[in-house]
Amino acid sequence: MLKKALLAVVFVLTFTTLNFAKELESFAGIVKKVEASVVNVSTTQIVKQNRPLPFDFFREFFGEDPFGFDRPQTFQRQSLGSGVIISPDGYILTNNHVVKDANEIKIRLYGSKEDFDAKLVGQDPKIDLALLKIEAKGELPYAVMGDSDSLEVGDWVIAIGNPFGLSHTVTKGIVSAKGRVIGSGPYDDFIQTDAPINFGNSGGPLFNLKGEIVGINTAIISGGQGIGFAIPINMAKTLLPQLKEGKIVRGYLGVRIKEVTKELAESFGINSINGALVEEVVKNSPAEKAGIKEGDIILEVDGKKIEEAMQLPKIVAMIKPGSNINIKVLRDNKEQTIKLTVGKQGDFDTDATKLEKLGLRLSDTKNGVLVEEVLPNSLAVTLGIKSGDYIVKINNVKVDSVEQVAHIINNLAPNAPCTFQLKTARGTKFVSFRMP
Repeated sequence: MLKKALLAVVFVLTFTTLNFAKELESFAGIVKKVEASVVNVSTTQIVKQNRPLPFDFFREFFGEDPFGFDRPQTFQRQSLGSGVIISPDGYILTNNHVVKDANEIKIRLYGSKEDFDAKLVGQDPKIDLALLKIEAKGELPYAVMGDSDSLEVGDWVIAIGNPFGLSHTVTKGIVSAKGRVIGSGPYDDFIQTDAPINFGNSGGPLFNLKGEIVGINTAIISGGQGIGFAIPINMAKTLLPQLKEGKIVRGYLGVRIKEVTKELAESFGINSINGALVEEVVKNSPAEKAGIKEGDIILEVDGKKIEEAMQLPKIVAMIKPGSNINIKVLRDNKEQTIKLTVGKQGDFDTDATKLEKLGLRLSDTKNGVLVEEVLPNSLAVTLGIKSGDYIVKINNVKVDSVEQVAHIINNLAPNAPCTFQLKTARGTKFVSFRMP
């Protein structure tokens, strides 16, 4: 009897394994289900650029522009990417960098030679998402958006796009990691996959085995084989209503935070290193009004656990301003829940007005406060601040976030002295000026 029972178990396990292997023999059924929802995105950008003088000695003898070489020349620059239709009425998700500054956006559907003019409905550079709209006769094939939170490391995924202009190329792989921060922006939270993603895949969908969109393929590591990154589709779903309105607003608490280290946890007499320690509460901010205090450790935001400090600004940014939420904090070794009304970035002391006057657009990265853009003809240009620099200190005060930079700048009076310590490609640099 025992021998028969063992043989039966072996038979069942073998049959199950063979069935599983058979299911993974081909992804053709899934591809046929979703491939018509994937589109080719091509853009045209009008660029103006000065032609340099051919020889420097011409300048010495004949002046700056003797023969008209420096006159602005206009030319067209074209780019290619991918996208995915998410509704039968023609809404398409893609990457913002695919359509950024485009004068013309064309969409080509699967199996078609006809191009549709696309309207840019909304864009979010910080998340690198854009929403397009085309008008077509009848309903369009579309893909269903899934739940990226339910993805597990090791799950199969399929990427479809137009790498190097090769239309509707299908690749497969697994989820290699979740929650990746690669320094591309303040809200990095990428799905890492080994499904091959190449130039031209940008904006295309990442599917699960149900044929649901779980990510938007976005980034690759140059020279890194089998390493690609996708924006979780849950992030896109959260932003979709705002993208349709054409304007992105982000939630705001008004706290400066830091990681809970092992040493810090021991000094506080706690066992866990989860959460975000509140180092500073911004005056008149939603956090101050709700009663959050310096020294609190934020553990949860509306039921979402904060395991690392960097998760907090990402979660809050995705909450609609004006929403009433519950924040669980640890204070004096006791957990308590605080009710808070989420503010809007830009409405409080972190208002970007003074930063804009300086000519700076900044973002939080894992390496610090990054100068994302220096506005033309601004004070920042005069000071020699460049895109790619990091702001380390302001008036000898170390800064770790854009909120902190804005808080310090906004509290400086007109004509007050100010010194930035910068980390540049060439090393440390100090720039001093008076506030405008």
